[in-house]
Amino acid sequence: AFLHGLEDVLDDPERAFEISKQYIEGLENNTATQRAVLDTSIEYWQAPELGKFNPQSWEQAQEVMASMGLIEEKVSVDTLFTNQFVIP
Repeated sequence: AFLHGLEDVLDDPERAFEISKQYIEGLENNTATQRAVLDTSIEYWQAPELGKFNPQSWEQAQEVMASMGLIEEKVSVDTLFTNQFVIP
């Protein structure tokens, strides 16, 4: 369900934004900023295979979090995610 929703947002961000106004309180306040947040988020959601993760990205995320002091020690990335349920 999540992937279908994500695909819909990527296919038609304007429609997704308008639909979201019905369910997210305050979304109509400062519409330009809220839409800019969506547009910027969409840039990060682009991927060759939606929903699929790779170990390198998780390792990089751990490096960033460790350097910021958000985590004290890194763990094996194999314990952090699975692509078992990703349907091609």
